[in-house]
Amino acid sequence: MHTPAALHFHLTVASAASASSYEENEFVYQPLLNQQRDRELLDLLPDYLTEEICFPRGQAAKFYCKVVDSMSKKVEIEEDEDEMEGLEDGTEVEDVTGVTE
Repeated sequence: MHTPAALHFHLTVASAASASSYEENEFVYQPLLNQQRDRELLDLLPDYLTEEICFPRGQAAKFYCKVVDSMSKKVEIEEDEDEMEGLEDGTEVEDVTGVTE
């Protein structure tokens, strides 16, 4: 049985004294990724979601959409006909995993 992946992270609002308006405040995204626990997730996420990033408050909705899009990708098992023939002989074949949108 496959357990759904969960992206663990902190999202904070850095209220800088230099910010002259509510919209100028910066968001700070800090992923809390564990190499073992999040092995499958790390294969799906774009690189920028595996590192700390900062962005203005006005980009928060766009950021959320990117996270949802990344987490919504389907992982499909692709099987090659030649590999399927190997199964008939009792030969073990590794699954080939591809990510599709």
